[in-house]
Amino acid sequence: MRATAHESCGAKKESMNRSGVGVRPLIWLGLFAVISLLYISAAQSPTPIQNLFYDNKFLPKLGKEYIIRNWKGCSIPEFDPFDKSTRHVFHSVRKPVCSSKPPVTEIRKNKHSGEPEIFIDKNVAKKHYNAADKFTCCYNKIFRHSKQRDQSTTKSKCYPINHNTTLSNSTEFILVSCQNIKKGYRKPKVWYKNAHALIPDKESVLRRFSKTRASHLHPPISVLLISIDSISRLNLMRSMPKTTRHLHDHGWLELRGYNKIGDNTYPNIMAILAGMHPSKSYNACKPTTLHGLDNCWFIWKNFSNAGYVTAYGEDYPSISTFNYRKKGFYNQPTDYYLRPFILAIKSNIRSPNEEFCSGPVPAGRRIYDYALDFATKFRDDPSFGLFWMNTFSHNEVNMPSTMDGETMTFLTKLQKRGVLDSSIVFFFSDHGIRFGKSRQLFTGFYEERLPFFFAWFPTWFRDRYPYLVESFSENSNRLTTPYDFHNTLLHILSLANGSKAGPSSGTRGCSKSHSLLKPMAADRTCADACIDPHWCTCGELIEFNANTTSLKKMALAAVDHLNDVELRNQTKCSRLTLHRVLVARTLKGVNSQAHQNVIVFETNPGQARFEATISKDKKNKFIVHDQISRLNTYEGQSNCVVHDKLRKYCYCIK
Repeated sequence: MRATAHESCGAKKESMNRSGVGVRPLIWLGLFAVISLLYISAAQSPTPIQNLFYDNKFLPKLGKEYIIRNWKGCSIPEFDPFDKSTRHVFHSVRKPVCSSKPPVTEIRKNKHSGEPEIFIDKNVAKKHYNAADKFTCCYNKIFRHSKQRDQSTTKSKCYPINHNTTLSNSTEFILVSCQNIKKGYRKPKVWYKNAHALIPDKESVLRRFSKTRASHLHPPISVLLISIDSISRLNLMRSMPKTTRHLHDHGWLELRGYNKIGDNTYPNIMAILAGMHPSKSYNACKPTTLHGLDNCWFIWKNFSNAGYVTAYGEDYPSISTFNYRKKGFYNQPTDYYLRPFILAIKSNIRSPNEEFCSGPVPAGRRIYDYALDFATKFRDDPSFGLFWMNTFSHNEVNMPSTMDGETMTFLTKLQKRGVLDSSIVFFFSDHGIRFGKSRQLFTGFYEERLPFFFAWFPTWFRDRYPYLVESFSENSNRLTTPYDFHNTLLHILSLANGSKAGPSSGTRGCSKSHSLLKPMAADRTCADACIDPHWCTCGELIEFNANTTSLKKMALAAVDHLNDVELRNQTKCSRLTLHRVLVARTLKGVNSQAHQNVIVFETNPGQARFEATISKDKKNKFIVHDQISRLNTYEGQSNCVVHDKLRKYCYCIK
């Protein structure tokens, strides 16, 4: 008999459903299921970025209202990187898995001869790879292709590896593979693939050292440039808190007003390496023409001529600075050049996460390992190295968090191996994220334009040149640029050559640029620093109070500029029309005759989203400044044109 409602309330009675199962157990079961689902959901959801800077000595700086404050020159507002308004965009992400197994092979130095050996760990092979009792491993040497030199590689036959196999002194890059030996198998199964990069002695480098050693400063001033693409100063704090804290705690000096001078990587790195303005670098160096970049004068040639050994490497071959829609280098640009190694891995070893991984390890780790080996080998000789990473930062604003620990470890190893005792190290980015949700935030305008920049000076350098280091420290709160960075590298080279005066100011791209080792003017403006109005961050963005007609006229002027200037004579591109205006603000505080207006608008076809900087002349006519930014991706819309700048604006006629 079913219980009545009154009976169901009794303390000792349990309500029953029609199947005879108690209701309370079902309730508890339901609660357990809900909690489990919530737990699983939380585990799979992004974890908010945590502020790890409490009690850190540099945190009080965040409380200041401005990075730079000079009403006669430049004032750049400061922002809290962990502000509530940003939390829906920034979060930590899980590190992509490149391999769940430890490596079977590694490069070691022979204890007696010092020669490099490749070592096979048979215990790891059997425990983690289920290798048979009998297996073989071999290695191929990797070489640049004789014709398609920056696009492809060749490899030697596969040389057998014993337990310990000595490599020749000239071996630079190798591919390794292991397979079981089984009867009846024509093609034994390959169960392990990896690659290793070495830093062998080179006769050309040894001869250079012998010729110039007597004239070198003692100890020599080595220069190491480590760059992570697309990370703003604020996002380094958010996504790489361990790294940021390490830098501040260990005496690295920061440039808080380091302002980019061009849209993407190429113009900013050309300003650093060649001192060129964006409008000149394409025409002067012709990167889309064979031998164009070979004939361009990069600063590593200055260092090489002064007796330095040089190196250059990037981790993402398809979008490398000098190869993405460019011809790259026909002649090897530096003494040690990592591109053949990275290309060979991409061609021969599959990875579960192709963008992030380089074979069984993160691509960024390949760069860190190679940079560390290079700097360690030439710790007592003058060296110049540039090492660039894109894989964990270029496409996603939160991905740098996956390499925070490894980056801090790399910086720690530089210290432990003595590299920081002999080398000036620059750790920096080219710009912040240029697309996506983070770019749409209010701070996105500033973050795109203000990448992070840190420098390390060895103790002996600080003692010998205290006034130079003091000047750099003073410049921490000054407006600085890649042009100034170029001057700084020339200044360091002049010191290495025995000159105390340093180079004259100015570069080909900016006659007013200065070495960062000399004091910058406190009232320096964007015009003084050769920063085009569109990239200038000197001012506060304030909502633009204008009537609808004025806004529309401004936007139409920007669209006309795109059609009549940027896309002029481009017959493959559609004529753009205004779709809508999304944001209109004024950048106040800029030292100019008129405030600059910053508007975000969309055009058809394609709903391309742009950001333009517009001002008025004395006749009240709108002036649209060059370098209009594209804020959303354009992949697949502009394949009919090659030039980077045109690709931002063109919607191909189909």
